[in-house]
Parts: sequence; C-alpha cells; structure tokens
Amino acid sequence: MTEAQLAAFNELAAAAKQEDEAQRAYEEASTALELALTALGGARIERSRAQEKLLQSARSTNENPAPH
Repeated sequence: MTEAQLAAFNELAAAAKQEDEAQRAYEEASTALELALTALGGARIERSRAQEKLLQSARSTNENPAPH
C-alpha cells in the first residue's frame, strides 16, 4: 500500500468513525425527543384535569353559595 493509499484509507476510517458517532448522537437525541414529547403530553393531560377540577369546584361554589 502506497503512502497516498494509506492516507486515504485513514481518512476514510476517520470519516466512518465520525459518521458512527453522529448516528449515535442522532439516535440519542431522537430518543430524548420522544421522551420529552411523552412527558409534555402527560403534563398537558394533568393540567387539563386540574383545570377541570377547578372549574367544577367553581361551579359547585356558584350553585351552592355559602350562607351569610
């Protein structure tokens, strides 16, 4: 193998390693995004439930005002 071939081979190996690292980073980021979206969806559901409880409580208070 000539010096030029060896240099090209080393460059190819380095590029392949860089690509593998980028692919791993992409997969990790994709998983993190999925988890974040799931958490966001769950938080929105909880907020919606809390808002509904508050609304029901307000309705109940308006329907049955405390005696003065």
